[in-house]
Amino acid sequence: MDKVKIISIGCGQRGYGQSILLAKIEEFDLVALCDKHLDKAELVAKVIEEKTGKKVPVFNNYEQAIKEFNPDAALVSVDWQYHVEL
Repeated sequence: MDKVKIISIGCGQRGYGQSILLAKIEEFDLVALCDKHLDKAELVAKVIEEKTGKKVPVFNNYEQAIKEFNPDAALVSVDWQYHVEL
């Protein structure tokens, strides 16, 4: 069975933990981390690499990540007022 390609949008408190968990699930291939504050995505990527050995690319523009990776799904972990916008 193919893995589900997924990107994570939002690397704040909620997205930090959820992204790390996703990276550990065998059925998922976390292909990108996105946050408008690139330093947050970079921090999550660093932790994921330390815990799993996998390097996950980071973006400050989720549309660019979608265009580049064509994911099957997206985990959206941003403040509720931005969900409709995304």
